[in-house]
Amino acid sequence: METNSNGNNHLRKKEYEKLVRDIVNVASALGMYPPEHPMVTRRLDSLYREMGEIFKNNQLISIHRGEGTFVVNDVEFLANDPVIEKVSRHFNNFKITDLEIGPGLKPDELKRFLNLLSRSEQNAKLYPNLNAACQKNQIASIKAMQAAYIRVAKDVKDKLGGKSVGELKLSKDEMNRLIGYLKGEVKLAHPKETKIYKKIFENAGMLSGLVNKIIAESSKEPADKRKKIVLMVLNQIGRYLIQQSTGASQQKESLKVLLNLKKTLANSELFVALGNGDSSFKNEVEEAMEKTKLLVKNQALLAEYSKHKDKLKEVKEKIQKISPQLLKGELDSAEEGGRPEMEKLLLEIKGFLEKIERQKSMAPDDLRKIPPLVKEIKKYL
Repeated sequence: METNSNGNNHLRKKEYEKLVRDIVNVASALGMYPPEHPMVTRRLDSLYREMGEIFKNNQLISIHRGEGTFVVNDVEFLANDPVIEKVSRHFNNFKITDLEIGPGLKPDELKRFLNLLSRSEQNAKLYPNLNAACQKNQIASIKAMQAAYIRVAKDVKDKLGGKSVGELKLSKDEMNRLIGYLKGEVKLAHPKETKIYKKIFENAGMLSGLVNKIIAESSKEPADKRKKIVLMVLNQIGRYLIQQSTGASQQKESLKVLLNLKKTLANSELFVALGNGDSSFKNEVEEAMEKTKLLVKNQALLAEYSKHKDKLKEVKEKIQKISPQLLKGELDSAEEGGRPEMEKLLLEIKGFLEKIERQKSMAPDDLRKIPPLVKEIKKYL
């Protein structure tokens, strides 16, 4: 099975490698000859058929140029390959990181687009951006994007079992708002925003990448200010995880993210260098992580308590019917001639309620006791 998978990946890479090379060839031909020249039309027809084959198995053809990487439909290529470098120059001229080509692409659209691309340096000065150029030239099936990426370094992915997302794409505005939130400058009030960033906050590698990005971008700030920024970031991450931990499963995931974040930051050169020789900063980081861990646990308990508080109210109402004196604190032991098994149950419930009242919160074991107590009381009603 693994051999087939590796074989398929190899074929896909060959297919996309040819696609990129042919895009460059058609663009180069358009740079030298008029659009109706036989060399152009022949290469263009071949490229269009090639794309048609790719669309049989893919909804989009997605091309991404990142820092030191070039990716076509999740297949990565060496960025320093001469052919890739030619495409990257066109991307740089138009100041884009991504192209998305839809299956509705028509031959004339492809020709007009590659004509724009072949003269990217001049056309970048003629149009506000590539999307505006596409709109002006009636190219509806190709979209360009200037995106921001959060990358997870390979060594971090290896430490987390290789299951982390390697790279996540955000628009510039989304990235700026996320960094603003982490630095305590903006609030994420809209549910849609929370959804956009959900994958990031579920992934310790992504969070570590963000912390490193913020450390790197604040390199000109004084060390003390940079440390305060990092502590704010950790607290904001904690705030988000606490808010999301509304049940046992979410609590488990949040604690796992915290543990993995701690591991990845401990191996981050930027993070370690920032705290080098500063035991106070290291202690503050440790305290921030521990505080978040405790609050995540407590938030889950409060949420569980909220779910069960109606059951607890039901318990009290049933006790009131069976033995009003119990709730007034007048019953301390099984009375002579009473029903010992019932009074034993009532005393157990009394102790349970007093414990909850003292603690003002509920442990998991306490939560599990409520349904059976309700069931037992029903026997006496």
